[in-house]
This record gives sequence, C-alpha cells and structure tokens, in this order.
Amino acid sequence: VLEHPGNLSILLFWMLPFIYKKELTNIYVDTTGILPLGIALAYEVKNSGFVGKLPMTCSFKSYEGIATLKINNAEKTLVLISASMSGGLGKQISETLSNSEKPLLEKNTINLYLHNHRNDGALSLCVINRHPKHEQVFGLKEMLLINHYAGYE
Repeated sequence: VLEHPGNLSILLFWMLPFIYKKELTNIYVDTTGILPLGIALAYEVKNSGFVGKLPMTCSFKSYEGIATLKINNAEKTLVLISASMSGGLGKQISETLSNSEKPLLEKNTINLYLHNHRNDGALSLCVINRHPKHEQVFGLKEMLLINHYAGYE
C-alpha cells in the first residue's frame, strides 16, 4: 500500500496533527512495511523547524522486538503501530517504561488501524468496529465506526 507515493502522502497529511510542534528525536514503527511513513514523518518534523536534526527512525519488529526496544525519552518518541485488534502492542511497550513515562508515550503512540472501540489511551488514525447486529468481523456491513473521534456512524 505504501509503495505508491499518493498513499504515503494521504497518511502523512492525516498524521500532521499528531506531530505538530513536537520535538521528536525518535520514531519507532512496528513493522518495516510502514517504515516509509516513519521516515516521511521524520522529514516533516525536521522541515517544520521543531527539531534541529532528523529524528532517528527504525522498526522494532512488533511483539518480538519489544524486549530490545529502548525508549529513553517518551515525550520525544513517536511509536507507530500499523494495525491492532486490541491495542495490546502499545500496552506492552508502555509496560516497559517507568510510571512517569507511560502517559507520555501513550500520547505519542499512534495506531494506524485499530479494530476495537476501546483504545487504552493511544491515538488512532482509523478505528473500525464490528456492527453489533452482525457476526462477521470484516466487511462493509460490519463497519459501525470509521473514526469514533469524528463521530461518523
């Protein structure tokens, strides 16, 4: 999906409010598939003048890489999670931090796609929930909310 520059530009556009006026030094992505988005965000942060140098951007390989992920300053770190059914990956990353750092990272963790109404503090670009009257998980009939922050039903 991100191989096409137009798709990357659309995601970047919708993520600008999440990075506006943030002095980010690190951007972590859960998979290499969204690494181009992380790099584009790093350049956007740099070009906006909020930081002096380009934020370091890398992939931590989802659940298998949590043990090696070292977040030194949660306030200046952005974590992008490509997709989540429950928000569990973000929660596990948060559990590796001190109690004072947890809320800072939650504000800087973005789920690009979350298939769950409850979010546990992390931000989501797109939230899709199953319609309560249908049993199937995926499909147009089952999409109750596309973005529950905007209130679309």
